[in-house]
Amino acid sequence: MSTPNQPNPETDQASKGLIMVVEHEQVVRESVEIVLELDNYEVMSVATGKQALESLHTCDKLPELIVSDVKVPDMGGLELLDEVRKERAWMRIPFLFLWGGYMEPTPPNMAQLLSVGECLQKPFDAEQLLRIVETLLKRRREIN
Repeated sequence: MSTPNQPNPETDQASKGLIMVVEHEQVVRESVEIVLELDNYEVMSVATGKQALESLHTCDKLPELIVSDVKVPDMGGLELLDEVRKERAWMRIPFLFLWGGYMEPTPPNMAQLLSVGECLQKPFDAEQLLRIVETLLKRRREIN
């Protein structure tokens, strides 16, 4: 589990925001972390939905976005979303769901996923990820 990084003093660039990554596949989780950190986002990452909920309960600063795999081993992405929505302080945190791969079919609950967040199919490239992240954060900041 990683904690939010501090702004890089060498670049003097402020953080673009804090993002939580919930992904059980270490390679995917670390890849998402690297892409986001290189674009000046702070990242907190966990491998399970339960760890995500624990982190949300104990963190000093709430994430502005949650990037979650659809198939987190201990609870699915929608179950995590349902748990997050039960807490008033977390209700407006948007979700970006990661799913599948080339060989995996579209999840049967894709319509439900799209009704509550954005979806991105694995494998994806850094530009796709950053474009969706920036869109979701812009939308969230306009609402708040």
